[in-house]
Amino acid sequence: MDRDGHLLVDGGLVTMVPAALAREMGADIVIAVDVSGPLPRRPPATVLHILVAVSTLQPGGRDAIEQDADLVLKPEVDAYAFWELTRIPEFEQAGREACEKALPVIRALVTAAEARRDWQRGV
Repeated sequence: MDRDGHLLVDGGLVTMVPAALAREMGADIVIAVDVSGPLPRRPPATVLHILVAVSTLQPGGRDAIEQDADLVLKPEVDAYAFWELTRIPEFEQAGREACEKALPVIRALVTAAEARRDWQRGV
């Protein structure tokens, strides 16, 4: 897409999950969601499917996510191919379930971030 003389592309071409960028922009807590899982059991049927599959193979991508985020949620989506857009409701449900399981950790991260902020302000 061309906008104001700039070519805009999906951010996944640079980084699949911009956890480090979120931190640089001032996020106190960075929670990433990794839905990449293993390559799907069904082969890609189109060039678009192949491009999507290749985009998840960035060298060191998963390691960077683990390093840059405070928490990485990994919804149970291995049964689906990530290009199956008709499965979005299943992806959403898997994401909800992963969040619910992680709520104690998320609450602890929020409490720690609030305490750190108070300490830095001298409260």
